[in-house]
Amino acid sequence: MKLSFPQVLSGFGGVDSLSLWKFLERWPDLETLRKARRSALPTFLERDRRCSGPPMEELWPAIQQSLPATHDTAVRNSSVLFVTTLVRRLQALRETIQQ
Repeated sequence: MKLSFPQVLSGFGGVDSLSLWKFLERWPDLETLRKARRSALPTFLERDRRCSGPPMEELWPAIQQSLPATHDTAVRNSSVLFVTTLVRRLQALRETIQQ
């Protein structure tokens, strides 16, 4: 995450945050997040009451001003694949532990 999408780590309290995993499942990279409608973010943040994400008035400008860590398409594509796979595995592991 620090190499591919470092901006997301600052707002969700830690890499073990369920809210962060849900966020990454929907927006696994900065490019995808930038394409999101502005109204999609508050809807996402409000839907999960446990979400401890940053306030929308801070989040949206930060997204728009963020620079991608790399412009290399191969690195970005592999990072998205890695993030989505990791999030699914972590969610499955969390469910198993809860059982």
